[in-house]
Amino acid sequence: MERKCIKQKYNRLNVSRVIKKSDILVVAMSDSKKMRKIKITKRGTFSINCFYHDDRHPSMILFPENRFYCLSCKKRGNVISLFMKMHDMEFLESLETLAAAFDIKLPKRSYVQTNQELVERLKEIRASLEYNELLEKGNQKLLKNSIN
Repeated sequence: MERKCIKQKYNRLNVSRVIKKSDILVVAMSDSKKMRKIKITKRGTFSINCFYHDDRHPSMILFPENRFYCLSCKKRGNVISLFMKMHDMEFLESLETLAAAFDIKLPKRSYVQTNQELVERLKEIRASLEYNELLEKGNQKLLKNSIN
């Protein structure tokens, strides 16, 4: 499928809003191959097998600020760069797909056709019991660590 796109930049405020209001855990869960291997760390963050190299044990840490860091290959980034890597998308398409999935209003800047199937998948994950249980367990560990 050929995509037509006018490359106009969004300002930093719009990009920051997408990063802040998206959820990196939902994005990580959108890849069914890696979804089974999400673990909760002692600090209440999540670890997962890295998307940038073959990984036998979870080495990529997902932070609540929608950032990630791989302890093995040292790759780091935010929810948008992870989404781009996972779904082989360009920046603009990733930004607009995440905005649609997380109900973030952006000014119309391009003619990128968002992947509605992927948007629906992300929304389903946000509403899933599995996601909410993972989030609850992570919050409990985070709370327990802040008390100690």
